[in-house]
Amino acid sequence: MSDIKLTTGSNFEGYEIEEYLGIVNGQIALSSNFLKDLSSNIAEWTADESTIFTGKLQSSSRNAIQNLVKIAKKKGANAIIGVQINYTGFSINTIGTVATGTAVRIRRKKKIKKTLSTKLHVTNYY
Repeated sequence: MSDIKLTTGSNFEGYEIEEYLGIVNGQIALSSNFLKDLSSNIAEWTADESTIFTGKLQSSSRNAIQNLVKIAKKKGANAIIGVQINYTGFSINTIGTVATGTAVRIRRKKKIKKTLSTKLHVTNYY
């Protein structure tokens, strides 16, 4: 993913958008089994963090973003703006994660060399 830039914003500092390539989505659905759900429910009862579900959410987010990047690269993008991650439950033991953004092609802005003139031109002596 290092060759494609991602942001939740609408631009990148020092870059300009050359072309908008369209909205892209990366999805993943993860399922868990009964014993893992049971242990995470016990953690919830004891007010501890459910590390199983937390790990699943982190994993599904990472995978959805990887899928998003693959799709954007196929469109010729080198960046994605407006990235959002959404979760949904399909059933008691299945979660879906969707990463969405706009694929774009960006380029570095050209630096404008600013010069300050130190010469003083006198046109009238009065």
